[in-house]
Amino acid sequence: MSYQRSLYERVQDRDDTTLVHPNGVRIVFWPPNGDTRMLATGCLNGSTAVGMYSPYAAILGHILPTPSLRVPTEDEDPGTDNLYAMLQQVQDLYEMNRPMFPEAQGFVVVATQQGEVALEQHLRAAEALFRRLGVSAWGERYEVVPAGMDRATDLLNLTAPHHTLIMGTTTWAVPCGVLGAIVVIGTLFFFWWFPRTFKKGVKVDNERLEVLEDDDREARRRENRETIERFKRARAVGRGEVVELKQQVPPPAYLAPPEYK
Repeated sequence: MSYQRSLYERVQDRDDTTLVHPNGVRIVFWPPNGDTRMLATGCLNGSTAVGMYSPYAAILGHILPTPSLRVPTEDEDPGTDNLYAMLQQVQDLYEMNRPMFPEAQGFVVVATQQGEVALEQHLRAAEALFRRLGVSAWGERYEVVPAGMDRATDLLNLTAPHHTLIMGTTTWAVPCGVLGAIVVIGTLFFFWWFPRTFKKGVKVDNERLEVLEDDDREARRRENRETIERFKRARAVGRGEVVELKQQVPPPAYLAPPEYK
């Protein structure tokens, strides 16, 4: 059997590619505001990808079902706490760089087993996040590869959606068969999925925000959030995660260039 390198393999070693490791969150700025042209993550098998993109920047989070077990913890539900901590990082990066997302488009890529969403909580939490931020989003599913699959076979299927998510200044893709088919399927899925999960997401939001109903507590929390945001932004500026928006004419088109096909 002949082996053809996947799109992920072709871009992962490029100087203008930024990779997101499992349980990591990254933000990149497309040229001329930054040097990155590709934002990618691999080995999604079982994980959830959440993020957003615009003509100027992109955020991508690779969320594991549970955090690393190599670190001892007394947390009774480490998976849930890890999920909300990762989504909070995505939200923080977005809010600190709002000028870079004038036309933000969100997305969530979730795992399925035998046609059913494996981590329903991940899906509902991502929906709630995008509603709070006022960002439109699309969803995509992929089937989990069973345990014990031969790694050689696994490597030959790197273009399957459960392995790779790639975005770029001139291309964004969840490699599948045909990019056009993905757009159509993703759009149909979103309009099927959103009405059925909206009420569940609202219920989750209300439960999580119940402590904010008291006016005094809300005022204190708002003051604390503003203080934290000022600190985070100052730290982000020092790390180079926040940049000023520069002139970009024309904005990039989301089309796959010939060399990446």
